[in-house]
Amino acid sequence: MTGALDHQRRFTPDITEEDEHTVTRRTVLTGAAAATAAATVPAALDTAARADSVDPNSREHMLLFVLLSSALTGIAANKLAPGFRLEPRPTNPPTVPAPPIDLAKSVPGSDPVDVKREYLTWANEKYPSALENLLQLVRKNLNAPDRDEAIINALQFDDDDKSKTPSDLDAKYLARSIVLMWYLGAWYEPAELKALRKDPKRVPTFRVVSPKAYTQAWALRVAQAHPMGFSEMQFGYWTRPPNPRVDFT
Repeated sequence: MTGALDHQRRFTPDITEEDEHTVTRRTVLTGAAAATAAATVPAALDTAARADSVDPNSREHMLLFVLLSSALTGIAANKLAPGFRLEPRPTNPPTVPAPPIDLAKSVPGSDPVDVKREYLTWANEKYPSALENLLQLVRKNLNAPDRDEAIINALQFDDDDKSKTPSDLDAKYLARSIVLMWYLGAWYEPAELKALRKDPKRVPTFRVVSPKAYTQAWALRVAQAHPMGFSEMQFGYWTRPPNPRVDFT
């Protein structure tokens, strides 16, 4: 199969709930990135922010989005966004306490593919208030001793928790959609994912975000594979033992 996919076409996923991936700092899907969207996602969020307050072209918002995506997917930020770097850089031995992160001096990455901007734009166009809540959560935990763990721990709650607001629920399921975008290059509506709770056998529909997203799906990298019709691997790679997984992730 060659050529770009029509990202407006709707599909039915043909993927399983089981994933054996292990990558970088923690277990790959952090319990997420299956079509059933068993993602680890948000809890105690700050008050809902004003809609349309996220700017995909903002350096600071992109930094926060990459940190959010890294925490949710379990993939290192500089893998999701090559060239990503927080300032000041860690010292060896580590400075205790560590100096606060300076977002104004940090680098969101300058990779030529830049699929992260497509994902941030997509989420912002569809659920701006929920996305702002998620970025505020990252900002709140920016200097936590273990930022990812702090975000993950703050992001777990039952839908029936009476202390949570509709805004909390919106952010929770948007986070699941963001995980699936990174792993599958596809958009699952948060409402579809929410419906899985009451109907686990439901098969949610999805939409490929773009031809670029189709080629950048992390599920394929974790599996040391490539999408149909696109490969960055040298011809004849199948005749040789596969490279270490770290080369893919």
